Amino acid sequence: MSIRKIQVNSLPRPNHPNKKQRTSFYFGLFVFFNLIFSTISGQWNTSQPIRMLALGDSYTIGQSVQPNLRWPEQLLDSLVQIGYTRDTLQIIATTGWRTDQLLSAIEGKKLKSKNFNLISLLIGVNNQYQGVPISLYKPHLLTLIDSSLHYLNNDTSRLILVSIPDYAYTPFGQQSSNPFLISQQLDDYNVIAKGIADSLKIAFFNITPISRRGLIESQLVATDGLHPSGLQYSRWVERIINKVDSTRQLSVSEIDITDFKIFNRSGEILIESSADNPLRSIHVYSTSGNCLFREDLLEPNRLNHFNLDSFIGSVVILYCRFEKNQAIQKLFLD
Repeated sequence: MSIRKIQVNSLPRPNHPNKKQRTSFYFGLFVFFNLIFSTISGQWNTSQPIRMLALGDSYTIGQSVQPNLRWPEQLLDSLVQIGYTRDTLQIIATTGWRTDQLLSAIEGKKLKSKNFNLISLLIGVNNQYQGVPISLYKPHLLTLIDSSLHYLNNDTSRLILVSIPDYAYTPFGQQSSNPFLISQQLDDYNVIAKGIADSLKIAFFNITPISRRGLIESQLVATDGLHPSGLQYSRWVERIINKVDSTRQLSVSEIDITDFKIFNRSGEILIESSADNPLRSIHVYSTSGNCLFREDLLEPNRLNHFNLDSFIGSVVILYCRFEKNQAIQKLFLD
């Protein structure tokens, strides 16, 4: 077994945890990953009223359509039609919001007490439109997912991700100097979102092909020439409701949990993984999405040691890519 060392600043190697500490750590780690990465069998019981939180931007708030035609409103109406009871719908979305602005908007809100049992997340188009580096999208989206699962008691079957529609197929988008580039960039964003959803076994609904009919079906575009119409939102909802109606749940498969261990002590992180699923890269992000540290193309060692003492006292998001899957963990570097 070899050890790969990557030092930011030198620190004395910490003492290995004693048996009692190891037992406590392993138990805590077991609980954490079972909460965050495993799918709790969240059956859709029609006797349980739906309490929905919709997070996003103009597409979620329904810019240029009547409130009752917003897609979250239409989704709840459709759920009622197939036997569910509607309780509440809270929308946290504003036209023009980027991922970082949505993150700021939900910070400090006492959303946990609302006892939501359905959360939708659609965000990212304004990152692309405003030229934000796409490298920030993944860490921001991971943080938003982490927060959403916290509000759902970590039940991944109650969280849905919706792809970003393609505004290149609107009269507004056609005025761009390169509509094809818009489509390419939005595809890149959606690939990231789909990859995260797949790795965490979260339902992902690809509505982008529907939006790409906006030029040949003008009724799918709102009167502002940019946003979806109520009819287009109806088609989104049809795609979502069909799965809900047929499975009574939004996530139906179990995630394959990687056999690995993470030790965190005094700014040092030790990641031990199985020989057949080695760690390939590690990225460390701040909660605001800034990349603090990264190492890619790691050798297939079973034991990787990283010094991150420069960030002691910080809350970070650890993103690990293994040979077969990925893992995300929020850590406090004490």
